[in-house]
Amino acid sequence: MNLVHVIPIARGIARNRLSYFTSKNVVKGSLVSVPLRNKVVPALVIQVEDLRFARSQLRKAKYAVKKIVVLKNRSVLSDAYLKAAESTAIYTASSVGAVFYALIPKVFLDNIDAMPALKNPRLKKGTRTTYIIEAPRLERVAQYAKQIKLELKLNKSVYICVSTREEAQRIGCELAFLNERIFVFHGFIPRKELVSRMEAMLQEKRAVVIVGTGNFLALPRTDIGTIIIERESSGAYKKRSRPFVDIRVFATYLSKYSGARLIIGDDALRIETMYGLTYDQKVKRRSNMPSQFPKKKVVDMRKYKGKTFKVLSLELEKLLMEASGHVFLFTATRGVSSNTICEDCGEVVLCQNCEAPAVLHKGTPENIFVCHNCGESRSAKERCRTCNSWKLKPIGVGIERVVDEVKKNVGDVSVFVISSDHTKTHSRIKKEMKSFMESEGGILIGTEMALNYLEERVDFVAVVSIDALLSVPDPKIFERVYTLLLALISNAKKTFLLQTRQPELSLIQQALDGYTKQFYKDELEERKRFGYPPFTVLIKVSVSGTRLWVAAKMEEIKKQLEDYDFRIYPAFGRTKRDYVLNALIRVSKKSWPNTKLIELLRSLPPNVMIDVEPESVL
Repeated sequence: MNLVHVIPIARGIARNRLSYFTSKNVVKGSLVSVPLRNKVVPALVIQVEDLRFARSQLRKAKYAVKKIVVLKNRSVLSDAYLKAAESTAIYTASSVGAVFYALIPKVFLDNIDAMPALKNPRLKKGTRTTYIIEAPRLERVAQYAKQIKLELKLNKSVYICVSTREEAQRIGCELAFLNERIFVFHGFIPRKELVSRMEAMLQEKRAVVIVGTGNFLALPRTDIGTIIIERESSGAYKKRSRPFVDIRVFATYLSKYSGARLIIGDDALRIETMYGLTYDQKVKRRSNMPSQFPKKKVVDMRKYKGKTFKVLSLELEKLLMEASGHVFLFTATRGVSSNTICEDCGEVVLCQNCEAPAVLHKGTPENIFVCHNCGESRSAKERCRTCNSWKLKPIGVGIERVVDEVKKNVGDVSVFVISSDHTKTHSRIKKEMKSFMESEGGILIGTEMALNYLEERVDFVAVVSIDALLSVPDPKIFERVYTLLLALISNAKKTFLLQTRQPELSLIQQALDGYTKQFYKDELEERKRFGYPPFTVLIKVSVSGTRLWVAAKMEEIKKQLEDYDFRIYPAFGRTKRDYVLNALIRVSKKSWPNTKLIELLRSLPPNVMIDVEPESVL
């Protein structure tokens, strides 16, 4: 009889380790099914003891030890993977089981029998040289291809980690010359096809190239010699639900413990990444400017002040009329206008539920205000709630307004639109993008969503408005805008045009000229002055529910964390019903992970959300 210690692969389990018994021999690292809270959940075996020598331990236990329900006695996760998950759990102040739950895809757990058993996997000592590649996407992929060929000659496999299925499919097509040695994985592939690909990849005796989202790092290929994190600045690497695991953090730990070389690529890497690599003597930088520069122009929209508000400048109208080729018009916000204000008192129209700015949308038969945070909508026929005035004026430029202006000012040209309001599904977006690329001189109007689906560079790219993003009160917003501008510029073949009311901002000129080092320097100085990352680690604590309960709960948590800088502030609502409060804890980068603080955070109930290094503090 054996006493088996396991990590449940489930959320909301405060303990990292639970114990069960079985009469069968169990291998460390194998996956089993165990009873937990009136249901059966998968669990990972981390230790096995002879029950005869563990009786004293059982007598002290405060719970009854139950029997394992189902046993799949095969070790399929490497020691490096387990160690990386453990380190990620510590970094994110969550349980190891919750990290497994976030990282391991269900199709993997359901098909354990198809996975080869790992024979005595060992942790590697040290990592290979880390590379960072800052270059436009097509040139990055070309550099990846060179590294891949070198690795395959050494009989080493390569994992290209991407944040979205669109990127997985796109890179898979660009590396199609590898034929049967490349395998693409993401969560939207039909289950039967996924299983077939997994089996084919695992049966391939030669080194392979895997292009996949972070969940498929669990695939048991022990010959991975290089892990590539592509488009490293993408916020999609961060899980949107508890335990808010950052795939980039996990992949970095995995490369460390497996001995794989790490390559990080993007148009511009995150400030945190660059700062962390500055003092790493093993880093080799490979920064490349675009081989083909588009003509760049900035239009100061303040010159139209006092005149009729113009969405399209004269320069942009001229470009649209004379353009011989495809045009992509980028706008940062959905709806007609990003904000609506009262002309009498200056009050901004807000959501009645969560107090986020209400966005004006076209409706039938009348316009409506929609909250993009909690989903509330209402008629736009209303008075100012402060002064009761009817003089509500829409300001800012939304995609619906841009579409109207383009159709009004440009002749008989095909116009295509991609945004979460117009193209709600992946198939609809692909269809719209295909129609645009096949058109003769079509105009595509889209938000950032459209940029993710652009597979080829277009002749002309214009930013109708970026100012709405620059007004977002978030410490990382300048970095986000800078990276976005670089991506837009790299997608333009002939001309890039930017409309803005803030042309004097240094980040705009730095993006146009490709002065990444200067942008990093300026941004680091600003962040150091205000105590923002990478000099500190921000931890967001969120509680949702009824207003009174949330306020009381947050005060209770504040007392528990009285030794730390704990600042409470209202958040944008997440649902139509709930009221949300956030709190921000700021700790020194050098002191994180902090054992005492992690224990306190882990002791909080499951309905308290803990997000270490959040993508946004709002």
